[in-house]
Amino acid sequence: MRLVLCRPDRVGDVILATACFEPIRQQLPDARLFFVAREPMRPLLENHPLLDGFLACPADASRLASFTAALRALRADAIVHLHPDRLCERAGAVAPIPRRIGYRPRAAWFSSERRQLLTESLPDRRRTGLRHEAEYNFDLLAPLGVRPPASVAELRPRVALSDHGQDSSIFQKITAARPYVVLNPTAHSQTLRWPAARFAELATRIFDHWPDLHLVLVAERADEPSVAEIRQRLRPLPSRLLDLAGQTNLAELATVLHSARALVSRNTGTTHLAAAVGCPLVELFGRLEPIYGPGRWRALGPPDHTIAISARPGRRRWFESKRAFWQRGLPMIPTGEVFTALAALLSRKTAPPPSA
Repeated sequence: MRLVLCRPDRVGDVILATACFEPIRQQLPDARLFFVAREPMRPLLENHPLLDGFLACPADASRLASFTAALRALRADAIVHLHPDRLCERAGAVAPIPRRIGYRPRAAWFSSERRQLLTESLPDRRRTGLRHEAEYNFDLLAPLGVRPPASVAELRPRVALSDHGQDSSIFQKITAARPYVVLNPTAHSQTLRWPAARFAELATRIFDHWPDLHLVLVAERADEPSVAEIRQRLRPLPSRLLDLAGQTNLAELATVLHSARALVSRNTGTTHLAAAVGCPLVELFGRLEPIYGPGRWRALGPPDHTIAISARPGRRRWFESKRAFWQRGLPMIPTGEVFTALAALLSRKTAPPPSA
């Protein structure tokens, strides 16, 4: 059997999807397994020990033909669309792959077209938030006979540490900075973040409490407003602060996290990557609705590697927009609580991170 898994969305969701690789291998031992994701994910998946191949999905319709040809060349028996994506679904149908499994569209007017793109469709129950996000992938794998483990605690994401991360100048910088803790003040949303002032305060307390500990600052872009504010508040920049904002790709970021003593970050793709490479982390949750809390979205690292801190659930005020309601959450988390969690994490004798 040749099976293709397709997850063409955000980094964290893709990393959570890797937690289903091992159950698939255990229950379909003779299957050949391929994975489709965005091109930036290639360093983490291309040489994955549990995969037989990686394909980059098309960024737009202009690349649909070449992607369809690549799918056709696999001669796959089934493709599972772990997240709806019209281009990937169309390519699977044109290839054509005999079994095409995905989520049933909520809008009725999509149904006729989607029936042609998918041979088997299931209701999308992810919005109920009753289970961890990684567990919902097994709803789509059930038609192939793949069952989830008895507990979400048995699910572990796994990525491949690329040689590109260890061959770069970044690797030389972090080697000189050991031991270090990583701070990630950014997220996909520009506004749903733990305040930069709190990160700066946390950094100051870390420098005062652990004289030999370095800090590494990471972000997707060097010009992130949160990063700029942290730099301004810490001026003059301490010699024990290594600013890597905007300097790392995913392979290099994985290498940075793999060697770190801990990560402090809002729940985002970086926290899921940290869990996948064995980095202990303090993970912050700010959305005030329970369905957006740790029960659904926490990073799947070992329990002794992860401390989740959540804002207290609240109710939306009658005059309050949904965005304003969401923005109230993360600032509720005090710096002292995060510092205490980090101190507890650093005092634990955790097992060394696993090799990829």
